Amino acid sequence: MRVLMLRPQARLDVGDSAGWYEDQKAGLGIRFLDEIDRVLSRAQVNPFQFPEIDPGVRRGLQSVLEATNSQ
Repeated sequence: MRVLMLRPQARLDVGDSAGWYEDQKAGLGIRFLDEIDRVLSRAQVNPFQFPEIDPGVRRGLQSVLEATNSQ
C-alpha cells in the first residue's frame, strides 16, 4: 500500500469545507468527511484509478464533491 500525503492547505480546505457543509444541513459535514475518508482509502489501495493532473499528482476528490452535493 502506498503512503498518502495531503498537503497542509488541503487539510485546512477539508476542514473548512466540512464546516460549510455542516452549516448548510446538520450531519452533512460528517457525511462529507466520511466520503473524504472513503476516497482516500481507495487512493491508498489503487492510486492509478484517478487521473494524473501533474507528474505524481492524481485527482480523486471530484467524486467526494459529487456524492456530497447529490444528497
